[in-house]
Amino acid sequence: MMRRTRNRTPEIRLGKFYFPLLFFLFLAVFLIIFLKAGVFNVKKVIVEGCEATSCNDVASQIEKDILNKIIFTVKVSELKNSLLSSGYYSNVSVEKLLPSTMKIKVKEFSVRFCLYDEESEIQVDENGHRLKAFPNCPPTASRFRYSVESVKKAEQVDISQLKSAEIVRNYLLSKEMGVREVEIKAFGVIELNFEGELKGIFSSQSKRDIETQAVLFYEVYKAIAKEGKHLSSIDVRFDKVVVKYAK
Repeated sequence: MMRRTRNRTPEIRLGKFYFPLLFFLFLAVFLIIFLKAGVFNVKKVIVEGCEATSCNDVASQIEKDILNKIIFTVKVSELKNSLLSSGYYSNVSVEKLLPSTMKIKVKEFSVRFCLYDEESEIQVDENGHRLKAFPNCPPTASRFRYSVESVKKAEQVDISQLKSAEIVRNYLLSKEMGVREVEIKAFGVIELNFEGELKGIFSSQSKRDIETQAVLFYEVYKAIAKEGKHLSSIDVRFDKVVVKYAK
């Protein structure tokens, strides 16, 4: 005689689900309490890496937009793109430091030269590309006056002329000549104004290389200065050095 098999109802062990459910419920309540208490609200913005710009000013500007916002809702990509679009930074990294701090590291574009006239200032990198002007010319950049109208609108500046001007200036400063101002002019012309009335005229397009022009200028100046004569200008661009005396 065959026995009837009873269909057993599967036994549900509530313990398998009960404790994880309680854990996640507790976690959710805990998180809600912390969010309402403002523990995860942005309270501080730290900006590092500034040289020409002001980290404090950048942090203050960002705080206006995200201060007291829940840190998890702050979009890192938007914050990063906003800083990159300012034109001052080549790289930006943003980090959330829980519970309430945003840390931002910036890398500024490297300003190689600052060119100025009476109305404005232009800043360019080491390749001559024009940058958005920083509030102040960095102390590591060379600052020259320019009188070339086309430079104002140009996206690319003749970097060879600027580097030539820097070579001449640095050489003559090493000889303790009081260089007052360096002026960049059209067609590669570089003028150095010294303390007093003396002017030196050089060119990045001359047959002579710029180092030779600098040495020649100094030798001519030294020789004539020994005679006690007052010079107006020394032009070393051409085959023959042109010397003008002060009246």
